[in-house]
Amino acid sequence: MAERRFNDFLVDEEFYATYEPAISDLESAVLPRYQRVLDERQLCHTADEKAELGLLIAFQFLRTRSQRNWFLQMERHLAEMAERMGARPEDIEGYSPLTEGGLTIQHNEFMKDALPQFANIIASKDFALLAAPEDRTFYLGDNPVALHNSIPSPSPLYGNIGIGLPGIEIYLPLSYDLLLAAWCPSIASNHRESVAELDRMLATIMLSPVAWNHNDPAQKAMLEKARGQRAEAKNRIDAIENGKPIPLIDENMDFHNSMALAFARHFVVCRDSDFELARRWMNDNPGHTGNMIKFG
Repeated sequence: MAERRFNDFLVDEEFYATYEPAISDLESAVLPRYQRVLDERQLCHTADEKAELGLLIAFQFLRTRSQRNWFLQMERHLAEMAERMGARPEDIEGYSPLTEGGLTIQHNEFMKDALPQFANIIASKDFALLAAPEDRTFYLGDNPVALHNSIPSPSPLYGNIGIGLPGIEIYLPLSYDLLLAAWCPSIASNHRESVAELDRMLATIMLSPVAWNHNDPAQKAMLEKARGQRAEAKNRIDAIENGKPIPLIDENMDFHNSMALAFARHFVVCRDSDFELARRWMNDNPGHTGNMIKFG
């Protein structure tokens, strides 16, 4: 997004080389599957589909400027380590400063090696579709894959955001109103356990009319809440199994669009140019690394 000649590099003063044909071939390989999901608005959960959607998400995750800049961060880290040891990076055997062309080459070589591994890990997830309500649209950032994890990291030294970690949720907008989710299988398992537990609780209530006062407003509210929680968990399980989109509400949309902002580097687009949430989010997160995000 907003990057020209992103896959090109300078061979010498006269010649450019490019990875663009290889990138285009990969895009063409996943395009039919992507288009089918958009047209039918349903997942079929075949092995081929999971492999191709895993490749699509992995590719969109790895191909960005944010990923490329990771190599610059590593170079800065190396320089800081050398300085603490009283040396210079240039004193390290085999070191050469990264040029823009060298960065492009290193990034694309990394993608070539990492893409199959990332795609396989993502393909092992449970896939689901999430649908925006009629009056809302998904944000799309220049770093389009967003990750979330409700399970805290077991160690303060490590984060909980990684495509192979338990509880990970991975999201990629497919269109302005359709979001592809790849969830850790533990999420569906937790939903099934939740449904079973709520079924047991509701059965106890129904079978204990003496102990349960159905005319008590507090108890009625508790019952309705339990029914709502069960329905929500059951809908998620059904969506994972039948591949049909889960309809979202405004609260869900705010969550997903806020994640798009959190992962964006410089640009966020919205079909309806509705950036009220984006402006509020940026005001609430002044230290965000993408604090120069532009909306369009």
